[in-house]
Amino acid sequence: MEAGMQFIEVEKQGQDTVVKIIHGLLDGPMAKFVSGQLSRVVDESTEPKVRLDLGNVSFLTAAAMGELVALHSELEGRGGELVLYNVRLPIYEVFKAVHLNELFDIQHVPCPC
Repeated sequence: MEAGMQFIEVEKQGQDTVVKIIHGLLDGPMAKFVSGQLSRVVDESTEPKVRLDLGNVSFLTAAAMGELVALHSELEGRGGELVLYNVRLPIYEVFKAVHLNELFDIQHVPCPC
């Protein structure tokens, strides 16, 4: 990722971490970068809850979905959870097509942060 560019906004709210994806393309490298940033935050919490705002995301690759599944597993293994907010309908349809809507807590509305 290019230095100095902002791809995510992270805000701690108690034990919750609210993350807004700024970049519209969530491909493998971007998802890996976001996952790395979130892993650092998760490491600081005993039971982390991450609320991920995907409202700006207009494109999602299979590699990005894999990173989200890995993040979900990491959080669940630590007693936490991953909630996806503000998911656009085309992105939701991708999750639904591969049955990830059954794994993730997906909300179509903006994050109530």
